[in-house]
Amino acid sequence: MKENEYKEYNILTKRLLAEGYTADRHPDYVRVDVSAWEKKTLDNFYGGFTYERWWIYEQTFKTPCGLQCKGLQCHSNMSYMGIEWTFENDMATIHCPYEKKECTLKHEYLQDHGVLRYDCEVHMTDEEYCDFTEKLFLEFDRVLNLGGVVLYNLSYGNNNRDGMYKAVNTIITKTPFTIADVICWKKKTALPNNCSPNKLTRIWETVFVFCKKTDVDIFYCNKPVVSKRKTGQKSYGNIFNYIEAKNNDGSCPYNKATYSSDLCKQLLNIYCPKDGVVYDPFMGSGTTAVACKELGITYIGSELSENQCKWAENRINNMT
Repeated sequence: MKENEYKEYNILTKRLLAEGYTADRHPDYVRVDVSAWEKKTLDNFYGGFTYERWWIYEQTFKTPCGLQCKGLQCHSNMSYMGIEWTFENDMATIHCPYEKKECTLKHEYLQDHGVLRYDCEVHMTDEEYCDFTEKLFLEFDRVLNLGGVVLYNLSYGNNNRDGMYKAVNTIITKTPFTIADVICWKKKTALPNNCSPNKLTRIWETVFVFCKKTDVDIFYCNKPVVSKRKTGQKSYGNIFNYIEAKNNDGSCPYNKATYSSDLCKQLLNIYCPKDGVVYDPFMGSGTTAVACKELGITYIGSELSENQCKWAENRINNMT
C-alpha cells in the first residue's frame, strides 16, 4: 500500500493514542487491520484501530430523532462527501424504519442523496439510553395492570459494563418501578466468542423482573401451593431464578438479532396468569407472539419496522 493511500486517523484511534495505547498494546475491543504480509501499523487503509465486530454488536446507538438501536442493525465503512461514515468515527448509519426521506434532523449530506435518502447517522450513547429507558417505563406505568410485571432482558458488554446498571438505576430511582426479582438466563452457546485474555466468556444474561413499588407484595407469580398450615399459612413450591433456554429462534431477513421463544415461554409460565394479556413494545420478528400463541395467551405487539411487522404476521399465521 502506498503512503498516500493511508487514511487519516479515525476518532477512535486519536482517542486511544491520547490515552497511551499503541498498535501492539491496546484494548481487546479493537484490532489493527493489516494484510498478513504487512507490519502491524496504525498507518493503514482503515485509519488506525477498528472496533471488533462482537463489541459493536453489543452497543446501543441513537438516531437524530431519538430512535434507539443496536450496532448489529447499523451500517459502517461508507465514504461519502469527505466523511468516513464508520463506527470508528461515531458516524455509522442505519436505514430508517419510518422510511422518512424528507427528515431534516439527519445530516445534511444524507438529506440530498437519492440512494441514501432513507438513511441517517447514529451515535453511541449511554446517557441517552437511560433517558429513553425512563420514558419507556413511565409509559409502562400507564398501561400495566395491577399485579403485572415487566420482564426486561439486559446484558453488559465486554467493554461497556456500566450501561446495564445505569439503566437499572434509572428505572428504580426515576420511575414508579422496583426490582421484584432477577433471573439468570443460561444460553445454549456463548456467542460471540470472547477474545480477551482476562475476561470470562459470558454464557448467561440477566432478566430483570420489575413491578410497581406499590405492588411489591402482590405482583403475580405462578408458584404452586404445596401445603397449608392450620393457621392458614401457605407453603409454596420452588421456582428457581435460573432458566436454561436456547439463544434465539434463528435470523430473519430484517433482524439478525432475534429472540428466544423458548425463554419467553418459560418466563410466561411463571408470570402470566391464565387471563393475562402480554404486550411487547419491540415485537421485532414476533418471537413473543409466537410464545404466547403456543401457550394460548392473548398478546399485543408493536414494531416500528413495517417489514418486520409483515414478516412477523406471516410467521404467526403459518404456525401449525
